[in-house]
Amino acid sequence: MKKYDVVVIGAGIAGAATAYFLKKNYGAHDILVLEKGPAPASGASGQNAGILRQVVETIPIAGLARRTMEFLSSPPDRFCETPVLDQKGGFLTVRDGRDRRLDDFLRISMSAGVRVYPVDRMEVLKSIPILDEARFVSALYSPTDGVIDINGLVRSFLRGIEVRISSEVTGFRCSDGKIEAVCAGGEEFAAGLFVIAAGAFSEGLGRLAGSDPPALEPRRRHLVFSSPVEGASPDWPYYWSMDPQLYFRYESSGLLLSPCDETCMKPESLAPSSEALSWLFDRIRMGAPKLVDIPVKRYWAELRTFAFDNNFLIGFDNKMKNLFWVTALQGHGMTCSSAVGEMAAALISGGIPPMDHRPHSPARFS
Repeated sequence: MKKYDVVVIGAGIAGAATAYFLKKNYGAHDILVLEKGPAPASGASGQNAGILRQVVETIPIAGLARRTMEFLSSPPDRFCETPVLDQKGGFLTVRDGRDRRLDDFLRISMSAGVRVYPVDRMEVLKSIPILDEARFVSALYSPTDGVIDINGLVRSFLRGIEVRISSEVTGFRCSDGKIEAVCAGGEEFAAGLFVIAAGAFSEGLGRLAGSDPPALEPRRRHLVFSSPVEGASPDWPYYWSMDPQLYFRYESSGLLLSPCDETCMKPESLAPSSEALSWLFDRIRMGAPKLVDIPVKRYWAELRTFAFDNNFLIGFDNKMKNLFWVTALQGHGMTCSSAVGEMAAALISGGIPPMDHRPHSPARFS
């Protein structure tokens, strides 16, 4: 049985980015990534909208988003075959002039060094004319936001790294507070360090490994892909309405939309709800009335995973000596992808992370 330096469980964006930076920045070569699905990013990472949105709720996450934007907009030589970030920009809007949420977003973004500024209604309509009947009154615009090529990014992170697909973890072999090996896909893999980067399945894997992990909450969200929409343009920035909650972006002559719903759900129970389209169209009637007759091609559900304080979970386990967490990215996985991997790789290797990791440390649960 071959022994690896690191086994990463999960070939979504968190696991892929961690493996990449371990190899690139710290010279780790014997890395194995295990993926239960049929391909990398076949779980939540491959089912989201791929929006890079730096205007977020907390300074720690905004800082990670800005660093990721800088990496993806100017990646290292030979990192990717084609650009992985299309910087179309993005709008965040509210309907009530007394709503102070945009002020909070602006303060947080500017504190984290994110380039963002207020714009009036007419500026939004110049970019997305189909919103002329929408009721928003003010907006923030982030010109360096955009849309990520999810498959291209994950493929670039995993280039040159051993990946085993269809390899669901079924158990761990442990001794004296350490993991010695993991059982997956009918085989056993030994390693000096094990990384859990499995999104909604992370808490269950931690318990299987003998840890007492923090409670993580998976929440379901629906996405809807439309047939071609007259007037839709690939140059449109993404549009995110705070009231009602709704977002959309251009995709393949149509739109990719979400009603921004949240339902707590166990990962093994994930299934799209037949009510999803009702939720979406209720929001469209207020948030983007000209899209009320938009033709739906298909819809699906994905899971975002949260810790209690809405920060990530990145760091060594509080109980198992050689277990490391990279999870609970709460829907910001694409937005913060490279910075999360960079932070995780630095902590694993005993280096200094480029940003303060303490808001995301498992130690806050002890």
